[in-house]
Amino acid sequence: MLLRIVDAFGQIHTASASDNSDLFAASRVSAGALGIITSVTLQTVPLWKMKKTSFDYSLSKLLVDLPELLEEYERLQWSWIPYTDNATVVIREDVEWEAPIEPSGSDGGCWSESQPTDPSCTDVSYKTLTDSKRHYEQRSLYTEMEMFIPVENSIDAVRDFIAFMDTVRPLHDESVTLSAMLRYVKADEIMISPMEGRDTAVMSIIVLGGRDSTADQTEFKLFAGGLQSLTEAKYNGRPHWGKVNYPVLAPAGGSYADYLAGAYPRWGDFHALLGKMDPSGLFSNAYLKERGLTAMSTA
Repeated sequence: MLLRIVDAFGQIHTASASDNSDLFAASRVSAGALGIITSVTLQTVPLWKMKKTSFDYSLSKLLVDLPELLEEYERLQWSWIPYTDNATVVIREDVEWEAPIEPSGSDGGCWSESQPTDPSCTDVSYKTLTDSKRHYEQRSLYTEMEMFIPVENSIDAVRDFIAFMDTVRPLHDESVTLSAMLRYVKADEIMISPMEGRDTAVMSIIVLGGRDSTADQTEFKLFAGGLQSLTEAKYNGRPHWGKVNYPVLAPAGGSYADYLAGAYPRWGDFHALLGKMDPSGLFSNAYLKERGLTAMSTA
């Protein structure tokens, strides 16, 4: 992978794992704070086939069985409907290239008319990892936030979030549809990446509905704010930089940037690069300033 980045002085930098490696490690998740990435050269892998299977599960039983399931399946995610015991597990398994497309037929595979009602399908990998254009066009609007925590804390965190939901149930508008989800991502070495230095469970809360609905947005802030506060207070949670998050937690006498500085191992290294790439805050904005992602915040 190779990046070309323009800094605040108009200078062009190239960065890769072997050339300008610190800038490379910082730029891949930089929220636009370091400069403008003008080109990305990617190394791809050959197309492969996967099998996708979904099945219902009792939430209470799933929380007991999860360690075994995570050990067995490399790609697993699951969701549950709050205030019920109803969960759904989705697994994706690599299969031999010779494996037949299923369901079979001229409209077969994971983008067939029978999907997503059919619980299982086999197809080329990108069709098991994304929705078809038809399904995308039929989607419903929703609002989502995600928090990233160490995978070893995920079951405790889910139980804590369920307990939080119980405490705010009198405030829940039952006309609003909620969903919660967990997915899992391997550790990386990218500066200020939510997966930096640790295998990660990604907890999300989803409110089905558009941003124009007051009820939907009130509901979203209640549950998303609760998820963020809980995971940051107990599990060193890291926010998804590109989704809704709130500067809700700060150390005593500090700021939310102080919290984030403790959550990311190379926060100081990232700021050292900020001081070189954009010392005057040319690329900064209110979001970045509020979270300390600007060289000006360290002045």
